[in-house]
Amino acid sequence: MSSPTPTVPRLGRRAPLNVLIADDDDRSREELAGAIAALGHACTTAREGAEAWELHRAKGFDVILSDWMMPYMDGLELCRRARAEAGEGYTYFIMLTSLTDRAHVIEALKEGVDDYLTKPLDLEQLQAKLRSASRITALHRGLSRSNASLKRASDRAFAAARTDPLTEVGNRLRLQ
Repeated sequence: MSSPTPTVPRLGRRAPLNVLIADDDDRSREELAGAIAALGHACTTAREGAEAWELHRAKGFDVILSDWMMPYMDGLELCRRARAEAGEGYTYFIMLTSLTDRAHVIEALKEGVDDYLTKPLDLEQLQAKLRSASRITALHRGLSRSNASLKRASDRAFAAARTDPLTEVGNRLRLQ
């Protein structure tokens, strides 16, 4: 008799993503914000990395779409900080830059960037990357909910193992 095939959760219609754009070029930032809004996602913009970092720390975003070269804090440092500060949720990080050489792509991926897009922006590529981001962030949210549920069940079992069921008084395990 063979073991049952594991089921993969169905991710029906995905909720809109909450996207943070960090780009020091006004025109690029506005075009990107328009494209993301047209794809049905919520969008917040920042003019440079430090501003984006403060917005992310205050609000938390599903996706950060960042230029690499910005004043005060570049996109790679923004990614490093987002990864170091990771809490329960997962932030999908997309680097959007004019740096197209292989060495920059590899460096970005090693530092924690999830995806890499080059300028000028290809809207079809952006849409595909945001679909991936939606799947991954939804899976992380589901895992966080499952972990929280398992933690609550574990805490209840731990307490029950240390309480006498008849008297509801601490038992020998609790005394130890």
